Amino acid sequence: MTTSNSGHGESGGGFSLARCIVLLLAGAFLLLMLDIREEHLEPIKHGFVFPWIPIVYSGIMLICCLVTFIRWHRPIRHLLMAMFVLGIGVGLLGFWFHTHGHPLQAITFAMQAWRSIPLPHHGQPPTLAPLSFVGLGLIGAISCSDWAQKH
Repeated sequence: MTTSNSGHGESGGGFSLARCIVLLLAGAFLLLMLDIREEHLEPIKHGFVFPWIPIVYSGIMLICCLVTFIRWHRPIRHLLMAMFVLGIGVGLLGFWFHTHGHPLQAITFAMQAWRSIPLPHHGQPPTLAPLSFVGLGLIGAISCSDWAQKH
């Protein structure tokens, strides 16, 4: 039995499921970066800085995911894991901004979509969209963990 290309070791050889997930996450961050740049265009035009956070974070994560996919070693994976955990914070911060500091009220409003069609949004940002960063952060952090390398 050889271990050099199993994808579980530190050799960087082989493509484990966790490593492939990181490559897929790079694609997700590319698409998020492009979509959010378009969606945040209006606030950016008005000089707001916060709308840049998910755009810049997505660009950085695209690069970090690709580098980690190529150099699949423990220190680099652990650094990427920390970046994914940071993404959870980016998602929660975005959720706070998208709900104008009233997350429970916004969730209640979003739940009305299941009862009332059409639902008047009055140009409000998508309430739950920033939570995609939380999901991607969790998937990525698990994929980079030592636990995922053993399974």
